[in-house]
Amino acid sequence: MLEPVKKTKAIRKSKTVDQPTRVLKDQKMPVRRTKSKSVVEIDDALPSVKRPSIPLEYSSGVVREIVKDYVVYRQYINANTRLTNQLKALNRRYGEHLELSYGPLQALSDNAAKLKDEWGKRVGRLAEKLEVWQWAKGVKGFGAVLLGSIIGEAGDLSNYATDARLRKRMGLMPGQRKTKDKERAIDDGYSPERRALMYVVGECLLKLNGEGKYRTIYNERKAYEVKTAEAAGIKVLPSASIGGKVRKGATYAEFRSEGHVHKRAMRYMEQKLLDDLWGEWIRLRGVSKDAAMLHAKVEALKVQDKQGRTE
Repeated sequence: MLEPVKKTKAIRKSKTVDQPTRVLKDQKMPVRRTKSKSVVEIDDALPSVKRPSIPLEYSSGVVREIVKDYVVYRQYINANTRLTNQLKALNRRYGEHLELSYGPLQALSDNAAKLKDEWGKRVGRLAEKLEVWQWAKGVKGFGAVLLGSIIGEAGDLSNYATDARLRKRMGLMPGQRKTKDKERAIDDGYSPERRALMYVVGECLLKLNGEGKYRTIYNERKAYEVKTAEAAGIKVLPSASIGGKVRKGATYAEFRSEGHVHKRAMRYMEQKLLDDLWGEWIRLRGVSKDAAMLHAKVEALKVQDKQGRTE
């Protein structure tokens, strides 16, 4: 049997006593205890927790407006996606027999789609006010809405010391995956929403860039991936045929699917687009890409030297 819960006396509030500031042993941060609470209150003046390449300030008023509108735009995208998936599930299960019952759900989905388009156009109109739009509009398949969406996710690109940090923000660095480990997710900086956005950007470039720069980059990278795999003794085949060969005694290590090669080449193309976007952004602010990269390397060496001296 469960033991009855024992009643305890109410904790008497302590009198107002000014507690001296002390330092936590692990975090080494000055803290202050409240007058009547046992929780720890960290000073506002302390340095922020280390987060991977997340911009905290927006130097441009247009960028600030894009970020605000993009938050609403993404909410309507998520709402429309959820409603559409629910309608598809109902249609698969019941067919047209319950059309009247989920009619209101269809109305909600249509309304969410309409609002999504309206807020997307707002983000696009704001993106056209950016200086970098003069470069972006010359890229086939890369419209104002996609540019505004990247700025909405990344903020002011001047806050990134290198193009690699922007790639990490958008989930395009090697090893970035969705994980249940919260600490690893913070270190990797992975976000499914940002990675999905870059996938959409890649699809648009692939279909609409024609014979442009980025479609050429994709084709060259795809040929390179096939050549590298064949040089390592790995056969590139359609995924449907690989399963049959494995059932006959082969191993998956002997093959690489064409879809795998396609995704690797597309991710490489997306990385190059971000690199060019970042380079054009800082160029418009009077800094060359090479100078910015050199400055970032010097700062990194200074940090390493400082850490080596402390150790």
